[in-house]
Amino acid sequence: MDYQINELLYYIQNAHDKLHKNDIISTCEDFYTEDEVNSARLMIWNKYKCKGEEDRLPRCTRTSKIKTCLADIYDWMCGLDVENSNIKFAAVDITRVQFFQADMNDFRIVRKELTELRASY
Repeated sequence: MDYQINELLYYIQNAHDKLHKNDIISTCEDFYTEDEVNSARLMIWNKYKCKGEEDRLPRCTRTSKIKTCLADIYDWMCGLDVENSNIKFAAVDITRVQFFQADMNDFRIVRKELTELRASY
């Protein structure tokens, strides 16, 4: 299994099936620094870019640069199919991982959590 150390990518990997894309992006935008976002973007581009894509990292040119970069990261991670591959991200500094509270009033989330727990036994 291929573990890459990056707290932002770890958060997105674990939150993408529990939260909406816009919620993840706004949470990351508020929590992570521009350097952390750029580092994560560069890591995922250099390590996992698809064949046929241009060799240079596309620039974030919109007015909200961090938000655009986070949207790129999210889209690239969804394209990696991290759930069914050997690509996993890990966090070393747990204080740099934004934790989220799943809304337990949403029964789809509760059902999914129970299914995952049952499958782990």
